[in-house]
Amino acid sequence: MVGARVGIKAASKLSGGGLRKALGVLMIAVGATLPVKDQLLPKHEHEKDSAIISTETSLDVNVNVNSGSHPRPLTPAEIGKFGTIGLFSGFLSGMFGVGGGSIVVPALL
Repeated sequence: MVGARVGIKAASKLSGGGLRKALGVLMIAVGATLPVKDQLLPKHEHEKDSAIISTETSLDVNVNVNSGSHPRPLTPAEIGKFGTIGLFSGFLSGMFGVGGGSIVVPALL
């Protein structure tokens, strides 16, 4: 919500043409990350060469989730990272009306 308010104020200071140019720069920047997304994302130890998840693994995950196990608490670094993503996506949402699908989902992945 804080980022959205700042984005609204920033958008009100731009002309229509300036806002279109800024949105164009954002879309080009987001589009430029698509061909290199595999290099930008960290590799996790639990990822296998195969993209297929076995039925046993899926069942184990479901059993653990339903058995009452709780996820680990977030570290301060993770809280800061997620907070930054929230502020940035709020700013873009306020400025351009984008955010959830084009910023938050790729950033959290």
